[in-house]
Amino acid sequence: SGGPGTSLSRSVPRTQGTFQLLLVFDCSSLIDLREGEVLPNLRELRHQLFICDVNADELKQKSRIRWKRHLREAGVTATGLPSDGVVRLMELAERYRRPGRKDLFALALGLYLGAALVTGDADLRKAAESESCPVHGTLWLLDEMVRRGVINGAAADAGLVRMMNADRRIPAGLAKNYQEAWRRGQPYSSQAEAT
Repeated sequence: SGGPGTSLSRSVPRTQGTFQLLLVFDCSSLIDLREGEVLPNLRELRHQLFICDVNADELKQKSRIRWKRHLREAGVTATGLPSDGVVRLMELAERYRRPGRKDLFALALGLYLGAALVTGDADLRKAAESESCPVHGTLWLLDEMVRRGVINGAAADAGLVRMMNADRRIPAGLAKNYQEAWRRGQPYSSQAEAT
């Protein structure tokens, strides 16, 4: 069973032609987006967006911010990890000392759903890559918003500056490359594809 959030089957129902990608978030990436004041824009991406209920509870415990409302407004669904996913979580916990077990819930859910993981946590990224789970970071997500016309380059740049000013762990060298593309009015992905 899926727990208090949404119940999931291995094949997540999709409205035909409506959703582009299936993404699972960890806490760090959502905090980044909130600090950058672009979290509500997630809904406009028209992707299916999930967070494991354990991670959603962790967000609520970390701060006094009303995360339940923020997640709902952003179109992110909190869901429990089904029993097959819990078995996978235990295997991951045996295999990886880092990241922490709560972070591994996001990876286990991503693997269960066949979704890409969005994280700002370097250890979680390494574990996801080792498990052949597609993984993206906050910069990719901002660029995805620019690429799909959800926000413009100036808004992405301003959001990134707010994240960095809030001491979020954004790789500075890579961030500069994204900012240069956005300041030219184009997504970084189009520049990377051209090279």
